[in-house]
Amino acid sequence: MFALHGGQSLIERWVLAMNLSPLGFLIIAQLSHLPAGLAAGVDGDHRDSSCPIFIPLLTHFQIDPILFGTMVAVNLQAAFLSPPVAMSAFYLKEWPPST
Repeated sequence: MFALHGGQSLIERWVLAMNLSPLGFLIIAQLSHLPAGLAAGVDGDHRDSSCPIFIPLLTHFQIDPILFGTMVAVNLQAAFLSPPVAMSAFYLKEWPPST
């Protein structure tokens, strides 16, 4: 729905108008994932909505999609380790099990 109503082209024009370097684009893209990861649960619903926005721009900035995906995965893991969700921290709290 977002792309059908012109949202994707609006975001693309906005990002391209910033005249960012590839590194600047990566920083903006990753910074947008961190707050969303902190507020979301373990299902990653924010990733499903934000990655399709940034992926078409990867070719313009000549960024490898594998690199981008790896950075998103690391960023999401950092978000899972931070409150308020901190699912990994709750898991580690219970390991090893009490005897």
